[in-house]
Amino acid sequence: MQQAYSALAHFALLKEKLKYCPRIRLYADNDSGIKLAIGAIFPNWIAYETLHVFQISADKTGSAQYLDEATTEHLKQVEAELIREKPDISKPEIKARLWQEQLSNRMLVGNAKSEWVMQSQSG
Repeated sequence: MQQAYSALAHFALLKEKLKYCPRIRLYADNDSGIKLAIGAIFPNWIAYETLHVFQISADKTGSAQYLDEATTEHLKQVEAELIREKPDISKPEIKARLWQEQLSNRMLVGNAKSEWVMQSQSG
């Protein structure tokens, strides 16, 4: 609980420092206290798309895998389909398309869309 209060205070100070920024991208750990604080401090900024929040989530086993199994499998299928449709597609184009796929699945935070996505490890 103390961590949640610290996160709330931290993000309240951060909001004050960033109040004149027209658009902000925040990359945050997948932590319940951080999610709580972001939702409590920035609901209007998320609603008006001033703040775009990206969740970075690591496997609890300590491996370098950043996607859950279902998401990994889905993105592998999307990648295979891209290569099948366009065999000469470049790796940067594949990576960009996989990011687009993830961004198309934004989550709702209250009535606002947030960009809570997982970081792609595709090469």
